[in-house]
Amino acid sequence: MNLSVFYKIIRFCIVGGLASLIYFISTHVILAHSSLGEVQASVFAYLVAIPFSFIGQKYFTFKAYGNPLVEMTLFIISHLLGLAISTGVVFISNAMALNINIGLIAVIVLVPIINFIFMNTIVFQHFELDEKRI
Repeated sequence: MNLSVFYKIIRFCIVGGLASLIYFISTHVILAHSSLGEVQASVFAYLVAIPFSFIGQKYFTFKAYGNPLVEMTLFIISHLLGLAISTGVVFISNAMALNINIGLIAVIVLVPIINFIFMNTIVFQHFELDEKRI
């Protein structure tokens, strides 16, 4: 792995970690202040984290300055996949009567790996600036 990919992964982890924290805290806030169940709260919390994640990944991680509409569309597609996975994981953990945090932690581990691969190969790949010019 070359150094620029290593740094990209580090930046991805920083943004993803902050987005995961937003997701985790939002889930608990929604659960505490609404009558929604765990799966529904998880879905809403995931949606809350998407705008922060897009801006951070686009400009900080991938340093992409392409067409925002194209990138946002692809980003949303990648996150719909992530949302489906997160909903499924929380649903399964809920069905198994596991603590909500087990499902949330599983989502926090699985979804970023899948999203990095998708964003690095499809979403921002064609629009990435050469880091030497930055």
